[in-house]
Amino acid sequence: MSASLACSLAPADHAQRTRQLAELATRALRDRQPIPGGVRLRFDPTATTRDELRRLAAAEAECCPFLHFDLMAGDETVVLDVTGPGEAQPLIAELLA
Repeated sequence: MSASLACSLAPADHAQRTRQLAELATRALRDRQPIPGGVRLRFDPTATTRDELRRLAAAEAECCPFLHFDLMAGDETVVLDVTGPGEAQPLIAELLA
């Protein structure tokens, strides 16, 4: 991965963020599917889940500006698309494992 695609979080912060995403996925993830350039995640549509996803997506956008987070909240599901350039695919997979 090139330096321009490196996450700016310190290793401990990166590990904590990865744990937060994993915990949210364990609690609320309905399904995951590949999409061009990344992954689509569908979550239970609770207000708590929407708020957590908004916070995490905003925080990730700051430390990894090469990633794109598109959050769509509906009555039956909350969808988060995470995409990035080809070189970012390993990081997307790691974050959303």
